[in-house]
Amino acid sequence: MISRASKFFGALLLAVVPLTDPALLPAEYLYSKNLFSESYPVWKEIYGRHPRSVFAVMRVAEHKLWLESRESATQELARFAEKNYLSLTRDEREELKRGWLKLRSIFITEAGQSLFFRATPANGLLEQIPAEDRLNYSVLKVRMRSNPETAQTLLDTYPFDLDALEIVVRAHMAKRNYDEVVLLADRFPDLIPAALPITSPESLSGLVEEARRLTKK
Repeated sequence: MISRASKFFGALLLAVVPLTDPALLPAEYLYSKNLFSESYPVWKEIYGRHPRSVFAVMRVAEHKLWLESRESATQELARFAEKNYLSLTRDEREELKRGWLKLRSIFITEAGQSLFFRATPANGLLEQIPAEDRLNYSVLKVRMRSNPETAQTLLDTYPFDLDALEIVVRAHMAKRNYDEVVLLADRFPDLIPAALPITSPESLSGLVEEARRLTKK
């Protein structure tokens, strides 16, 4: 499982992090040997010198996934997004979303991956997935189909999922938590396009605009 994920991130990051960084090649050598405990501190140094690099933070987050936990990796990405998202270019934002999604979709255990791909609504295998993989993005996405309450958990782990966002927004609107809707919309303002006059008031963007109107009363 580790080597498969490593190939993806290795190809992605080597192409983008400045090759002039003196620590890059040693870090990649250690990483290619799966010596994560040794490559991790080196990659943290690289990230310290490139604090706005989406690719560097993805590498650090990946190390945290293998050495610490899925939650630790997600927290690292969330801190980066909170600090840098609004100043990133459009391409950088898309790279962050793609990398975050891929990281959240990695199965940590072979059993988790096997059970997921064999699971059906009738056989109950989804419930047997090990704890390490229960918050995997793909697992949560399937659970959300039958249990909308899973949407908040999914949004907490991958905040760019529009299906989960819409479910959460509708729940807040039903409870008249308009401030919460506005906060969600403003966190990543490019995620929900502004409502146009022809947009249905029941669409996601329409609901957000309605929440904004009601919070100004």
